Amino acid sequence: MLSTAPSPTDPAHTAVTYTVSEHGDVRIGKVVVRGNFRTRTKVILDELGFEEGAPLTGALYAAGPRRLRAMNLFSAVNVELLDFEQVDSDRVNVVVRVEERYDERAQVDFEGGYTQVNNVFLKVTPTLPNLWGTGLWLQGAATLGYSYQAIEGSLRVPRWQARKFLPLRPDLEVSAYLRNQTTPRFGGLVTKGFSVALSRVWQRPHTAGVDARSIATTLRYDFRLRNRYEDTLRVAGPASDETQAPVSTTTGAVGVNLVWDQRLDHNGNLNPLAPERGYRLDAGVAFASPYLLGQDTFVKVSGGAQAVLTANDRLQFHLDVRLDEGFPLGGAVLLPEVERFFAGGDTTVRGFAEDRLATELVLSAVPPFGNVQQIRVVPSGGNIRALGSIDAQVRVWKVGQFPIASAVFLDAGLVTNTWTAVRGNDIRPSVGVSLVRFVSPFGAISLDYAVPLTPRLVADNPTGFLSFSVALRN
Repeated sequence: MLSTAPSPTDPAHTAVTYTVSEHGDVRIGKVVVRGNFRTRTKVILDELGFEEGAPLTGALYAAGPRRLRAMNLFSAVNVELLDFEQVDSDRVNVVVRVEERYDERAQVDFEGGYTQVNNVFLKVTPTLPNLWGTGLWLQGAATLGYSYQAIEGSLRVPRWQARKFLPLRPDLEVSAYLRNQTTPRFGGLVTKGFSVALSRVWQRPHTAGVDARSIATTLRYDFRLRNRYEDTLRVAGPASDETQAPVSTTTGAVGVNLVWDQRLDHNGNLNPLAPERGYRLDAGVAFASPYLLGQDTFVKVSGGAQAVLTANDRLQFHLDVRLDEGFPLGGAVLLPEVERFFAGGDTTVRGFAEDRLATELVLSAVPPFGNVQQIRVVPSGGNIRALGSIDAQVRVWKVGQFPIASAVFLDAGLVTNTWTAVRGNDIRPSVGVSLVRFVSPFGAISLDYAVPLTPRLVADNPTGFLSFSVALRN
């Protein structure tokens, strides 16, 4: 309550008195939801956690709307307490207003273009977002390309649905795929498989003095059946004219992955696609075994880190490192061919051809000339892969609100089977420049040119490669 009176000591001033009355305990009254044309009201109320008659606490009032925003079903969420300041009773009614992010029942996306991996391609992706108003997400995809064809599908069950039959409130995703692709190492490769993944994300919002943070963990099972053809040498006989034999590899593996993400904007909010400062750490381990419906037994471990530093309004540095290592078990020395680690190309070490950071020479006879041999350079892969990159980006000018930048970068990589066999020339560096880099809120669109610093006579192109890439960092 506010009251005013002339100051008893100075008539030119007025004394203002505030009387604060402590409000008694308040409980939640009726809860009404507005703006949900697709999402069921019960789904919103369950995730909000406001039960009629429950005590209204500051922690509950902050956590409820935060859970609704984390559903990713709404572009805006507002929770209003009706007449909270003036209420005389011990109950307060609540109005929840939401704006649907997906107000359509279905959508179809079309993609087309050219990539170094897929060559020319066309992709159609039908999606059923927010299926039956429950948050279920059903998506399919069909890709038709010159060297890549695929049919894929996935079903995502959000945590508020999965918690009905799984503890710990995980998000559940089930996916299946059939892919036919032409690869540098295996030629034609047909892959059939499915995955089941359980994941949880814990996010800390930005507050005064505390930066935002995201911690995610995933437990997944992967089954893959890969069919390919290998070159053969046959003795004279009925099948002597067949130069290739079919090879099938089946892998069943279960693994866990942990990601700590603190890539932030200048205000301290999470911004993993266009960060201005911060870091990202990830680590994972996977175990494959015949008991998991596979053929081979091995363990794979992986880890990576990314750091972002903005020196001033124009200059920004990115540092990326990654290590992957496989441990064959059961008496094997090498990982199965299709499970080995490869490097080279725009996503690993720029300046080298796709998957050709480590190569081997294959000699074969040229019929009908028995004394003439041809040399083929093929990717070899290995049990170990180590990658690193340093990127210095300079903003040159702006187009509207979006900066146009240029950058210089140094990439390096290593693919080997054992650490004891590593020599200095096994580390393959490259240097390059981003001629034009469009820095947008969803990532960087870049025209890059990179050359290898230590090209090998047969395997590498000493003039390097020009590439156009959309680098959505995650």
